[in-house]
This record gives sequence, C-alpha cells and structure tokens, in this order.
Amino acid sequence: MTSSSHTPSRRESVRPADLTGRQRDAATAGDPDADEQGPGLALRALRNVREGVQLIVVALLMAFVLKTVAIQAFYIPSGSMLDTLQLQDRVLVEKLTYRVRPPERGEIIVFRRPGLEDDGFSLTATATSFLEGLGLVEPDEDRDLIKRVIALPGETVEMIDGVVHINGTPLDEPYTRAESRDFPPVTVPGGHYYVLGDNRGNSLDSRFALGTIPEENVIGRAFVILWPPSNATLHMDQDYPNVGETPVPLGASSSVPATDGG
Repeated sequence: MTSSSHTPSRRESVRPADLTGRQRDAATAGDPDADEQGPGLALRALRNVREGVQLIVVALLMAFVLKTVAIQAFYIPSGSMLDTLQLQDRVLVEKLTYRVRPPERGEIIVFRRPGLEDDGFSLTATATSFLEGLGLVEPDEDRDLIKRVIALPGETVEMIDGVVHINGTPLDEPYTRAESRDFPPVTVPGGHYYVLGDNRGNSLDSRFALGTIPEENVIGRAFVILWPPSNATLHMDQDYPNVGETPVPLGASSSVPATDGG
C-alpha cells in the first residue's frame, strides 16, 4: 500500500507564498523605530510646546509683578527734559525708594498727571500699562510724565531773571536750558512737589496748568538711562550744595551770603 503523505524537498520547503506572508506579518507587527517616530514623536513635540507656553506665562507674570512693585522701563516721548534725557531714550524707574522716604530735590520722577488717575480696573489699561512698563510701546505723554523735583512741601519757589529760587536762595542748575520767563512766588502745599523740565523753554510743568504733584501720584524715581547705549548713565540726580536736597526752612536764605547782582 502506497502512502499518500509527501515529504517536501529542501527546495519546496520555503515557498514564495510563505515569504510573502512573513514579510506581511513583519510589516503588520511594526518597527519600534517607526513607533517612536510616529505617536511618540508627536507627544514629545506637544509636551515641548506646552512647557514653552508655561515658561512664557510664568515669565510674563514675573515681569508684571516686578513692574507693579519694583521697577519698570519708561520711554521718553518728548524733549521737555533735554539735555539730560533725549527723545526716545529709555530709562529704568524704581518704585522702592519712595516706600521708605519721600522724593528729594534734584531727583527725576515719573508721575501720573493729576486728574488722570486710574478709575478702577480696566483690562485694556492694564495691558497697555504692562507693555509700557516693558518699554515696548510709547506711553501716553498726557498721562504719565517725567520731570525733575525742584521744590518740596512747604517751600516757596520762584524764578527771578531766569534763576530758580527756593525760599529766596538761588539754585545752581548747570544742566538746564536757559529760560527767560520768570514766575512769581508759589508756596508748595503739604504732600505735593513742584516739578520742572530741564528744557525750561519747552516744558509743560508745575509753572502752568499741571500744578504741583501730589505724592500719591508719584510712580517712581528714574535712576538709569538704559537705551541707547551711547546715552547710558547712572548719573541723573542733581545735588545743590547751597540749598540741599531736603526741605529748606523759611528764612534760611538769610544765612546765605549775598551775591553780587546782575
């Protein structure tokens, strides 16, 4: 009796159909490298994007807090402080000093114009203020102003022959541009400051409708010119050896030697 079983030869044992099936099985199983380059790569990219967004948000929050309580940049929008500050200079304004002492004579301050104080929360105003604080947009030059403190609370200030006098004592101000318009004596109210631009002939300041500045309107002290590098300096404050930087008592001028007229 002849057996019906057939033992395949070596050549028959590997058929083209079997090879095709194995190739199809290998393709179906997938390559680990291919998996890593597919969904794994997409997840990694998504994670990197998420972390980048989180870092940006944290940086913006930190900048906002820093700008609110400590320091901000300020863009110079006009020529009222020439030649000390040039048009489009950027200065840093720090807000901590005046938490422990009042402004002194000769310091350059940034302040909110009286009558334009913030009227409650506004998202637009907050965003604009934030961008201004980073020095990315120009400030509203009718709202936030920069001037030099000249007279302090209780002092009497006037200009005689182009020279500022404090309680009768002349100020030595070599940093100013000449001014020919005198103004009569003005006594600074308590809690207010009399401010002038260094460019006396082209500055809307306490001599005019601006008036004296309430202490609560003072934002901070400009202490460094940051940009452009060619103008960078830390020397912005002025000292007045014959008058001082703190309030001058009335009658103090009597102790100052008289100078020859002119």
